[in-house]
Amino acid sequence: NAMGDVYPELAEKEVHTTEIIKSEEEAFGRTLDRGLEIFTDIVRRLENKGGKIIPGEEAFKLYDTYGFPVDLTQIMAAEKGFTVDLEGYDVELQKQRERSREGAKDISLGQALDLTSEFIGYDTEDVRAKVIHSSSKGKELTLVLDKTPFYAEAGGQVGDTGSILGNQYGLKLMVKDTQKRDNYIVHECDLLEGEPDKLPKLSEVEAVVDSGRRNRIKRNHTATHLLHKALRDTLGEHVAQAGSFVGPDYLRFDFSHYKALTEEEISSIEEQVNRAVLADYEVSPITDVPIEKAKAEGAMALFGEKYGETVRVVRILKPDGDKYSIELCGGTHVNRTGEIGLFVISSESAIAAGMRRIEALTGEGAYRYLKKRSALVSSLGEILKATPDEIAGRVESLLEKNKELGREVNELRKGQASGDAESLIKEAVEVNGSKVVVFDPKVDDRGQIMNMADALREKLGSGVGVLGSIINGKVALVAVVTDDLINQKKVKAGDVVKEVAKLVDGSGGGKPHLAQAGGKSPEKLPDALKEAVKIVENILK
Repeated sequence: NAMGDVYPELAEKEVHTTEIIKSEEEAFGRTLDRGLEIFTDIVRRLENKGGKIIPGEEAFKLYDTYGFPVDLTQIMAAEKGFTVDLEGYDVELQKQRERSREGAKDISLGQALDLTSEFIGYDTEDVRAKVIHSSSKGKELTLVLDKTPFYAEAGGQVGDTGSILGNQYGLKLMVKDTQKRDNYIVHECDLLEGEPDKLPKLSEVEAVVDSGRRNRIKRNHTATHLLHKALRDTLGEHVAQAGSFVGPDYLRFDFSHYKALTEEEISSIEEQVNRAVLADYEVSPITDVPIEKAKAEGAMALFGEKYGETVRVVRILKPDGDKYSIELCGGTHVNRTGEIGLFVISSESAIAAGMRRIEALTGEGAYRYLKKRSALVSSLGEILKATPDEIAGRVESLLEKNKELGREVNELRKGQASGDAESLIKEAVEVNGSKVVVFDPKVDDRGQIMNMADALREKLGSGVGVLGSIINGKVALVAVVTDDLINQKKVKAGDVVKEVAKLVDGSGGGKPHLAQAGGKSPEKLPDALKEAVKIVENILK
């Protein structure tokens, strides 16, 4: 309501916007809850050591990892009678800024070059060019040519690889990556033959792109345009590209959408892309188009990308000349969609609130993926003695049988737990007229320890039970209290388990009759169980 006049897209995408805000708030709430737990742990550790100052490193961690502004940490600390080491916090903040600056530094060529570096690789993959800069470090060379067929990494598309040959100088270089630096196209090379210092400026070399790899990249890049189109057609016009990766082996496409895609939606998107592949549409890139004209024509731009006054537009055209897809794009593409061969979505996932990610394969990669899936189905069929069409039913039947067996096992465990509980009660300690049982049952899962705790409470008569065991490398604690102690002495299982949990660097809670806790320090469990009797004794007093 407040910003809709200035940003009309807010009103146009109201449902999408509200869903993103809601999911962001929920995600922050979870982060805040976790941060509060960390803050409580910090305060408890300091209290045990007699300290009253929260270290700057801890305050910065709360800010950097859990989104706690330092002033909020100060307020919370003051409420507990603590202060925050702000100088230490500033030191950590400065370290992070230095790391960010180092990561953001442009890798300079070290000198201004008096010649330009031109990409001519849309139409050719093999060209003779002149060296305008070279530098070496051992067997590694950095090379800049006046013109090159090598595509420098940009717009999500990886840089080309291949070879550079200086036959008259006895040089053979393997290009392992191509990047842009200081507006120059830089070839990162490994020296295979010859001496790098024998490559003078303006010497002529032959630059040859690895065409097989380039073709796989082209298939994947054109497929991202078809995928973008299919996503918008299937999910709605709110879908916008939020980043991509286009390599030789697979493609990754990030887009705005507020919930996970259903199997039906994924299938529909995959089917639409493959229909466009089979239709063998023409792919028609045009360079030097005025950006306003391109936008007026409906070309989609990638949010956050910087564009000049003229742009390259990639159109995918139907046989009648109508545009199937149109986007601003500087990458390399196939000539016709049929060259993609096959398109398969391999995964769909969330990457942030309101942001999804699809990974997909094309061509030979898609074929190998489907062959692997087919082999897996055949293998399952052999194991289950079923045809491919019968596998799902056979698995459902096995799962149902497994549930039945699980129920039988649980009943057996309950019976065993009841017997174990009777044995434990014989070893109970008498505290202020009540029985106290403390024991490590050495079980494998929480279900077992809960069964034993229930049985113990049922047979205890009047008393308190504390069970603790190490499950999957962490401490699992359960406390039980009988009704008479809850009603007459106000003893609560939650109070008991919390105190014991502190001794294993954990926390927990629950209902008065039964409560659970976890702990991070399994090595402390034996001593914690020894102290449990004293803890119960103090609570009973």
